[in-house]
This record gives sequence, C-alpha cells and structure tokens, in this order.
Amino acid sequence: QSATQHVVVSAADAAPQTRAAAWDLRRLLSRVTGEDVPLIRPGDPRPDGAKAIEVGTERARMLAGDRLSKLGLNGSCAFSDGGDVALVGRDSFGTSGAVYDFLEKEVGCRWYTAWGDERIPSRPDLKLGAFEHLCTPPFESSWIATLGRNMAHRRNASWFLFRQGQNFAGESGRFCNLDLPPGMDEIPLDGRFVGDWSHSLFHFIPPFE
Repeated sequence: QSATQHVVVSAADAAPQTRAAAWDLRRLLSRVTGEDVPLIRPGDPRPDGAKAIEVGTERARMLAGDRLSKLGLNGSCAFSDGGDVALVGRDSFGTSGAVYDFLEKEVGCRWYTAWGDERIPSRPDLKLGAFEHLCTPPFESSWIATLGRNMAHRRNASWFLFRQGQNFAGESGRFCNLDLPPGMDEIPLDGRFVGDWSHSLFHFIPPFE
C-alpha cells in the first residue's frame, strides 16, 4: 500500500506530545512521498481507499490489545493491521516514541544533530508492509543536558531532542522554540527524575566493576 494513500489520524484533545508527533508525522510523510498527506480527526471521512495511520487514538489502543501490557514507562508500540497502521504507547511519550520508531524503521528517516543534520528520504513509491515494533526505553529519564541548556535559543533545535525521546530537563519544563501550528500547545517535558539529581552515571554503571 502506498503511503500517499494514507491519512494520519489524531484526536484534537490528545496530549501535546501526541498532537505534535502526529503533526510532525504528517509533514515528514508529505516530504518523503511528495504528496500532501492529510491529518484528520477520528470519525472524519477518509479519502476513497485511504488507509489510516492512527496516532494514539482509541482505535489504536483497541488494535494494540494486550501489546500495551508488555510495555514499561514510555513504551511504544508500532504495528500494521491490514492496510492500517497503529502508533500508540503506554503514555503520551510512548505514543510519540512509536511515531519516530515508525519513521526510522519503516520510512528511513534519520536525525543526527540538533543543528538540523538529517536524512529524509525521497520515496514517492513508499510501500508499508506488515511490521510490528515494541520498545520500552532502557532509561526512565532521558536528558541531553548540554543540548537542552545551550541549544534552547536555537529555532527548532528541540525537535531533535523530542524525536530522540528526551522526556526530562532541569532548566525548562518544555521543548523550546518549536515551529508549531497556531493553536497547538507547547510540548511539555515529564519533569520526573529517578536517582540523584546530577552527575549520577556511577549510580547506574559503577566505575570499578
């Protein structure tokens, strides 16, 4: 099934992380395929023959079934169901993680640095076959401290952090300076941290073992 024959489906009242990831998915798939991939709401009519890429919707959770019970914090679930695709997680960061897992593994997108170094393939004939990816991040708190502190002023640098699964920051409670569509809430960070506040790598990986 050609990705140009798909629509992205996301609820208007979804969490900010989910809404932003769905919007980013739509624009990235449009770049990849060279077509204007629509973003619609659950219950909206689809174009004739179009298949749905469900992002964190109730239908995505229904299709996921017991897959979600296998996931931990920020766990993501990306899979095909017939011609449709479900991208959903145990929580809102899990759902955004499912979006970028899908874009990396099934579409071929890559983001290398916060300076905008990336690879977005041109694939007008992109086909979406059968797939299933379940993932729980190995760390509950992810924070690239130097980038979060030094790159917050740079326009859209935080897209790199969001796409890489950052969910925590000490300096700010949100991803800064993102070009989001009018009316879309800023993407908040989780604000939770496990263990000591700083310089805590030795607590996870003891240096003398």
